[in-house]
Parts: sequence; C-alpha cells; structure tokens
Amino acid sequence: MLMSKEDYLKSVKKLRPKVYVNGERVKDITKHPVTRCVVEAMAKIYEMAQDPRYEAVMTAHSPFINEKISRCLHIF
Repeated sequence: MLMSKEDYLKSVKKLRPKVYVNGERVKDITKHPVTRCVVEAMAKIYEMAQDPRYEAVMTAHSPFINEKISRCLHIF
C-alpha cells in the first residue's frame, strides 16, 4: 500500500529506530539535525508519489502484493 507523507512520518516515529550520532543515541530522528533531512527527503518522496503529476515516475506496481508502491521500494 502506498503511504502518504503523514503516514510515513507516523510510522517512523512509532518505529523508534536505534540510531546513534557521534556515540549518542538519537531520541527522535524526525527532529535531530543530522537525521531530520533524511526523514524529510523520504517524506517528500511519499508526498510526490501521491501527486498525479509525478505518479508515473514515483510509483511502481508490485507483483508481490498486486498494489501500487513507492518507486524507492520497488525491486527490479
């Protein structure tokens, strides 16, 4: 299933991955200055996939689940 930008951000916050920067654990990767840009870039990819102008480029069909998915998750 193709997530929205908001769904993606919620899923990242719920996951609470163990990420360390300079030996210190990052409590919230959506807010830390080093990791925030990566999270925001991925969120933008999901946002663009929802936009009809970019849908053909930013999405792909998954034969495994028979649904439209984000192109960045597509296995060729």
